[in-house]
Amino acid sequence: MKKIKEWFDIMNDVEEIIEQAIKAFKKWYKANITITHGSGRDVVEIFGLPYTSTSEWAGLWNCQGEAYLNEDPQWKFNCLAISEDMEILADFDREDTGHFDNKDIVIGRIEL
Repeated sequence: MKKIKEWFDIMNDVEEIIEQAIKAFKKWYKANITITHGSGRDVVEIFGLPYTSTSEWAGLWNCQGEAYLNEDPQWKFNCLAISEDMEILADFDREDTGHFDNKDIVIGRIEL
């Protein structure tokens, strides 16, 4: 899945995209990840999730919590991203293999 580099390319109202991504994550995360560090009343307090665009892709980045995928705990939650097909992705990293691995899970879809 190719991720979008800049969410402003989807629509001018990036706040609407952010709201949709966070709403999808709120529905998905409790049943699918285990938080090992971080607390708060909602996902923004737990993970931070500021919007940042990088040279590879834009996302809502986990900058303060730590959480792992329930089905395979070697995968650490990294960010929320949007694919070119408008899918909302939960992005996970695995670094214990000697090289950087990345896994994306579709958790919703952006409605334009």
